[in-house]
Amino acid sequence: MEKSEIKGFIAKRCAKELKDGDVVNLGIGLPTLIPNYLPEGVEVIIHAELGIVSAGVSPKEGDANYDPYHVVDAGGTPSSVAYGGGFIDSATNFGLIRGGHVDACFLGALEVDAEGNLANWIIPGKKMPGMGGAMDLCVGAKHCIVCMEHTAKGNPKIFEKCRLPLTASHCVNKIITEMCVLEVTPEGLLMTEINPEFTVEQVKAAQTETGLVTSRATYLKMLSTFIGKPLSGSVSLVRPAESDVSGMVNNRPELALYSAQNRLLDQQLKSLDTYLRPRLGLFLQGGYGNPALNMLKNGFEAYYKVGATLTWNFGSLYTRANDKRKIETERLNIQAEREAFLFNTGLRSELQRGNIESLRRQISQDDEIIALRENIRSKADVKVANGTETVNEMLRDINAVSEARLTKAFHEIQLLQEIYKLKNINNF
Repeated sequence: MEKSEIKGFIAKRCAKELKDGDVVNLGIGLPTLIPNYLPEGVEVIIHAELGIVSAGVSPKEGDANYDPYHVVDAGGTPSSVAYGGGFIDSATNFGLIRGGHVDACFLGALEVDAEGNLANWIIPGKKMPGMGGAMDLCVGAKHCIVCMEHTAKGNPKIFEKCRLPLTASHCVNKIITEMCVLEVTPEGLLMTEINPEFTVEQVKAAQTETGLVTSRATYLKMLSTFIGKPLSGSVSLVRPAESDVSGMVNNRPELALYSAQNRLLDQQLKSLDTYLRPRLGLFLQGGYGNPALNMLKNGFEAYYKVGATLTWNFGSLYTRANDKRKIETERLNIQAEREAFLFNTGLRSELQRGNIESLRRQISQDDEIIALRENIRSKADVKVANGTETVNEMLRDINAVSEARLTKAFHEIQLLQEIYKLKNINNF
């Protein structure tokens, strides 16, 4: 479908939702095209938030009644008033909406989700026209129908849960796009119609893309939290290269701790020898007094003493053997803990190496499966042309190739995970 035809196609399909005598409100943009496609014999009363009851079709430049400054719709686009229509004040106008007198409203959307939530008034950080009367229409109209293109520049607009600020919650009854018609049900979105120019697989692909985009945004937020840096939605993520783990050695900090503990025990053992050594001390004492050193001599005089002391603690002889046994016992405990740690980390490392080798074999088998699937797929076109294979069978073959490639990609990611687990075990 050509881009220029999309809006007209959506407006024409929206017009089929109306019956004779309905009071409808049309949002700005695409919904204003709906009156141009009303079925023959169907007359509706078009209500506008600006205070028009029974608005007419949008005149085109060159029409006799075209006057861009005479009557405009909510979006500022030239409009008209049908025969018998009129103008009312704002209070009466919104009284019609809030009183439940509007049968249906057709609104565009930035986002809509499976719960019927609508976001169509603002994108944070961007200048937008505002909410206008959309909030009242969503909850006051008997039916709220979203009419929009299925995607916007390739980006999804239908989500499991809206990300943008909501206009109203649980208000949307139906979604009409160029691809399909979706009804909002308690179980989620139900596709009731599909454009013949599209296949169910294409619609599913569009919705799958929606889910992938949403998941990517969620994971980017999680990654941003982990690394402490903001990440934009346009950031490019590169898969890391596969590392060589053949020469990986255990470099865990626990091993340095055990070595430090052994060095501490060596110092404690050396300190035991110092307790058995005699201690030689020198001293010098001086003063001025009466009497001085000679107790029999009366009078003030200076004096000094110089000497040496020798001390020897024999008590350590009795505790030395016991202290050495304590140190050696502690050394054996450290050695046992070290060996247990090396055993456990070695066991985990071998398990990871086994997982890595298994995944590498799986990836090699995946390559063979992909080659076989692609060979079958290459022959599908000829079989369809000869009538020996249906289109559905060809689609099955195409899906088989895609599934095989996805399986390989999944195994490659698993391989990287196992490699990084091995690195973490060995602090490599």
